[in-house]
Amino acid sequence: MTPKKTIGRYQIKKELGRGGMATVYRAFDPMFDREVALKVLPRELLHNSQFQKRFTREAKTIAKLEHAVIVPVYDVGEDDGQPYFVMRIMSGGSLADTVAKGPLSLEESFAILERIAGGLDYAHKKGVVHRDLKPGNILFDEDGDPFLSDFGIAKLADLSQQTHLTGSGGIVGTPAYMSPEQAQGEEIDYRSDIYALGVILYEMLSGKLPFDSNTPMGIAVKHITEPVPHILDVRPDLPVMVEAVIEKALAKSPEARYPDAASFAAAFGAAIRGENPDLSAAALSPTRAIRIRESDTVTPEAPAQPGSPAWLGLSPKIWLTGLGVFAFIGIVLAAILFSQPGALAQAEDTPTPLPATETIAPTEAPLPTATSEPEPEPVETVPGGADWTAFITANDIWVLDIVGNAPPVQLTTNRREKVLMQWMPDGGDIMYRENRCIYTIGIEDKEPKVVVCLQASEIEGVSVSPDGAQIAMTIDRVLYILPFDREAIAPVRDRAAIADMATCSYSQVAARSVRWGDDGAGLAISYVALGTVRRDVIRVLNISNCEASAPVAIQDFPADIFTPEGYDENPAITTFDWDGGTRFLFNTFRRNEGYGELYFYDMATREAQKINPIDGACCYRDARFSPDGTHIIFSFQDRRAGMEARAKLFYVALEDVLQGGQTFVPLNLPVDFLRIAQEKPMLILRPAVDP
Repeated sequence: MTPKKTIGRYQIKKELGRGGMATVYRAFDPMFDREVALKVLPRELLHNSQFQKRFTREAKTIAKLEHAVIVPVYDVGEDDGQPYFVMRIMSGGSLADTVAKGPLSLEESFAILERIAGGLDYAHKKGVVHRDLKPGNILFDEDGDPFLSDFGIAKLADLSQQTHLTGSGGIVGTPAYMSPEQAQGEEIDYRSDIYALGVILYEMLSGKLPFDSNTPMGIAVKHITEPVPHILDVRPDLPVMVEAVIEKALAKSPEARYPDAASFAAAFGAAIRGENPDLSAAALSPTRAIRIRESDTVTPEAPAQPGSPAWLGLSPKIWLTGLGVFAFIGIVLAAILFSQPGALAQAEDTPTPLPATETIAPTEAPLPTATSEPEPEPVETVPGGADWTAFITANDIWVLDIVGNAPPVQLTTNRREKVLMQWMPDGGDIMYRENRCIYTIGIEDKEPKVVVCLQASEIEGVSVSPDGAQIAMTIDRVLYILPFDREAIAPVRDRAAIADMATCSYSQVAARSVRWGDDGAGLAISYVALGTVRRDVIRVLNISNCEASAPVAIQDFPADIFTPEGYDENPAITTFDWDGGTRFLFNTFRRNEGYGELYFYDMATREAQKINPIDGACCYRDARFSPDGTHIIFSFQDRRAGMEARAKLFYVALEDVLQGGQTFVPLNLPVDFLRIAQEKPMLILRPAVDP
């Protein structure tokens, strides 16, 4: 069939390209004596009267977009039942052509992003969403300036689907740049364009897409389910904060993205200048804000003086390595040292907590004498010695007053994934990791403050010692212990600098998570044991002589001591906690990103017990001891409920759990507050502070 030589008044010169919704021609407009781009839509679209009306209405809206960055629409019409758009012809190619040649520089990427952002925000204010923003729709003129094109084409395609004209039954758009909500067929707004712009920036800087697959459906699924890849893995030369800027644009939740494209461009500009970008603003959405009450002010608590750790009295397991004999001698000497009468006498001079496995009797106050002051009013006892818990839901940190039964309070709002939470020793701040950075955030000011950001290494574990003097970090599976000097650590950007600052390191196993003992002389780590089967194992280390010699292994478990249920099939330990003495809590992996059977283990007796507190049913994660070791907190998802299971948080007496047969009530949270099945609450408890 010979193609038509004219469409309307426009004389067809040649075909420039074709896609799923339109064929593009170079044409000549004799009325204005100029060349134009003519986009012709499928003829069958106008066979439906409902679509005709909507096409006319949408076309008028698109034609009214007049902005210096938007390719203007000169004319809209139909010829012999075939709808078409007439637009300015762009002779400089597309951004897709440019990116295909390789990554762009920071300056080039910023210039394009900043210019395009202005046009995008203009369209959004006019109520027009692009819906198919991609490098192929960013065109350059003869001077190399970028322009936005094809506004509304995808919307018209969507209208055709709503009137059952295309017969495809699919979701309109380009999967590589689709927001999660668009990929799921949900109603979208301007925030979907912000997401696509984030994908474009990622591609400009890296030369590749963040999500790729062999099929369009595979790509769409990754946008919905997978975390944003670290762009610093591809471009380690980029400023560290560029990663955070991009990840905010690519947030799974629309509410967590930038409020407009200009804010996105401004944050990117700040990051490449070495400034701190504003990542606090979120896309506008009717959300509930909860503020901390003035009465909730906390007072830093002085760290207690530790006594001799109970775990040091345990028999070490000797490792048959080249240094095994020397390790054994070191352990024996340490045991002798801690069993000397002088050491015991010194311990008697200071308040020494009893081992966690013993029953702690209340200490009676001395009777007042004739000259003594009046007794103070009795203070209400806080169960377990904790007053607040912090947890993560929808990738943000919340705190909950477990004594006053107040509503939860939100601390962060950026919806970026956070892990490795812990209360700082003063009880006023929470430490956590986000991307490749460690932050602290105050529960009063809610201002995140950077502790350290690493460019090319991943921090898998971090923990500050009980006295706040040291910090333990596992970086690229190596354990480092160094003084916790924030001013000295803040400028560090690589693992080598951390290694230089460390008082000691430990690389005998591939270390991951880390916990301090109460006395500061011991660390518990989880690591991956390599062999015929990779297994998660917990190891207790004596670091009391860390500056002079390497940490000494005291005990590994489960190892050869016991086998948790299901551990042979899936030898993973998702989370664990240490009371600082001899007792541990940990859970296996059964479902939903790490929920499993909950175990209690005492390394003094080498006995383990599956405790599963709620009716003996699975599944649990993030169990933590209370500050005094008498209570535990955990997250529970009832496996019996199947896909309908929702996480609930419990704070209960450990003695009741070990005895069994008790009924427990969850903490007071709004219904479906933890509604995401793969939620990782990362529970932590704050030691009660003076009011």
